[in-house]
Amino acid sequence: AIKIAVQKLKEAYPESKIILMSPNYLGLFEGGTEEINGQTLEDFIKLLEKMNFELDTLYIDVYDESGITEENEEEFLSDHVHPNEYGRYDIGTLVYQYIKKWRLQ
Repeated sequence: AIKIAVQKLKEAYPESKIILMSPNYLGLFEGGTEEINGQTLEDFIKLLEKMNFELDTLYIDVYDESGITEENEEEFLSDHVHPNEYGRYDIGTLVYQYIKKWRLQ
C-alpha cells in the first residue's frame, strides 16, 4: 500500500519531495517486540527503511530519533501508542530539523 501511495503521489506531484516516517516507540505489544501477523514493529521499520531507498523518498526515523522510550513513554504518549502534546512537539521539532537540513542541501 505504501508503494502504491508513493507512486500515485509522484505521478500527481512530480516536483514534490515525499517523506516516509517510521512510527514512534509503542508501549503496547511488549514495546513493539511482540509479533503481530508474524512481524514486529522493528521488522516494519526495517522494511520502511528499505522501501525508502527503493522509492527514492526522504526518511525520518522517529522511532530511534524522537527520544520516546520505555523509560519516558508516560511523559510523551497519551495511550502507550499515540503521542500527546509533548510527544507531538518533539516529533514536530525532529521533522522541522530534517526539513531545514534537506532544504540547505
